[in-house]
Amino acid sequence: MVTYSRYYQSGRRFVLEISDATGYLAQQPDYIRITQVRSRWELTKLSDGEVFVVYTAFADVGGALPDWLANQLTVEGAIETFRGLKREIAGYQHLSHPNVRD
Repeated sequence: MVTYSRYYQSGRRFVLEISDATGYLAQQPDYIRITQVRSRWELTKLSDGEVFVVYTAFADVGGALPDWLANQLTVEGAIETFRGLKREIAGYQHLSHPNVRD
């Protein structure tokens, strides 16, 4: 999977969009490439110091996996992503980025 990411911020909302960039790199032999992928993270800062997160994603494995397995991996992957985010976020609270406001 080859992707392109872009982010932007509007007020209290931060958005990260990830989309397919298959044409950027040549296909490698003996690998199955996911060629249709897009996802979006939308984080909105709430007044009580919490963050509301909406995550949406789509990927088409082109028949390389049975639908039941692809669906199961999708759900498990999303759960593990949020668990990992919860574990890692504290280590980044003190950092800043010039293009991201509070």
